[in-house]
Amino acid sequence: MLRSLIMYLLCSQIRLVELFKTRFGADRLQACEVMLRDIQDSRRINNTLRPKDNFPTAQEVHAAIPESGIKSQALIGKFNTRVPRTDLAGQRFIALIKSVAIAETGSDVLYPSPDQPMFESGVDAELSAAFHTQILSSFFWPSLREDEFAVPAPISSLKKNFEQDFERIKNLRKLHWLSALGKATVELELEDRTVKLEGVQTWQASVIYAFQDDSQDASVVAPASRTVEQLEDSLQMEEVLVRNALAFWVGHRVLVENEPGVFTVLEQLPSADQKQTTGPSSHAPMQADAIISAVKSQDAVLQDNKPMYEMFMMGMLTNGGAMDAARITMMMKMVVPGGYTFGEDETRWLLSGLEEQGKVIANGSNYAVKK
Repeated sequence: MLRSLIMYLLCSQIRLVELFKTRFGADRLQACEVMLRDIQDSRRINNTLRPKDNFPTAQEVHAAIPESGIKSQALIGKFNTRVPRTDLAGQRFIALIKSVAIAETGSDVLYPSPDQPMFESGVDAELSAAFHTQILSSFFWPSLREDEFAVPAPISSLKKNFEQDFERIKNLRKLHWLSALGKATVELELEDRTVKLEGVQTWQASVIYAFQDDSQDASVVAPASRTVEQLEDSLQMEEVLVRNALAFWVGHRVLVENEPGVFTVLEQLPSADQKQTTGPSSHAPMQADAIISAVKSQDAVLQDNKPMYEMFMMGMLTNGGAMDAARITMMMKMVVPGGYTFGEDETRWLLSGLEEQGKVIANGSNYAVKK
């Protein structure tokens, strides 16, 4: 319970967690200490690999080159804090400089190019996108959702590049992405309005991204439609997440269910709704029964770890002889990695499963390995 509370507060209430440590003692809140360090390390890594400032534009670099010239290292130093410390960003910044500057043969001095630079930065969108990660030490955090599904291609590319850069600065340590825990800002340009929403769940963003009309036929003007089954297959996403996302976008008047299981983009609002709409529906409420928690329920944790729990119980009964559920529960809390947060009722449920498998027999309140 304490871990769940702390997880809720960590994003914006770090000071409160420090107060918890003062109140309960640092030795009892070791996990909280690690969680706080994760937040601080994540902030530092994001600032290193993804600076907050925008990537320099061609016009900014051109304006930074005086008519009298400037040494290349001095020019690079002017934008050092705005270029991510990655090989990809470095290569593209050098290419950007070459596009707006000229140098005399054998000279390290750059002069402004006589050609007028374009306003665009000349770099891929991924370098200017606001992409931030939270890196967690999984052993010390609550059990979190690990749903796997296909994220939009631009996000997949960002993740891949970030992972490569992270491995470079962290001595080849690997990242395991928990895509379902992310949040996104989604801006949709429809025929009669623009809808911008912040804090959108990643599976919701992936589902609406799948409604993009990739048709090359200019004569096709019908709004994009998808079925639940199509979205499940194309995104490799569980039905519960697909339907949650569809309900979310229907609630924001972006999608409409014309027939059971078939959803279509609502490019134009009906005239009555159009008059009532004064801006993006960014504050439209989400149905309470559609909310999906980021933290796994106790039932989900029990089901996911059932084979491991059964293995420990079989080892205890084999080595220690017959035991009752209370003693087994106490020993499980001591030896299971990551802790055993369940009581005697859950222990009996696990033991009954072993009994059905013919591995354990019950004798009164005690359980023993079946010979």
